[in-house]
Amino acid sequence: MSDFILLNAETGYTTCLDRLAMLGYQRVPMVLARGEFAQRGHIIDVFPANHTHPVRMEFDDQALIRMQHFTVHTQRSTGGPLVDSRVYPHQADDPE
Repeated sequence: MSDFILLNAETGYTTCLDRLAMLGYQRVPMVLARGEFAQRGHIIDVFPANHTHPVRMEFDDQALIRMQHFTVHTQRSTGGPLVDSRVYPHQADDPE
């Protein structure tokens, strides 16, 4: 198993949640900082350790149908859709 998640159209909902936890991401009610992820219905938000903005993923059952960045302050999506994105492990002592 690789030491990152490649988020793309082939990423499954359950697999994504499991891998985020395995890579050291903390489940929270709302994503505010690097190393956190949140689940609301068929939406998963994650703030990857290697990104400057968090990523919102929308799933239709197990299939990823939309992915884009969002802002922490407004929790609103920004920019256009992402085709793919790599999420690397989060270390508890990573600078935020």
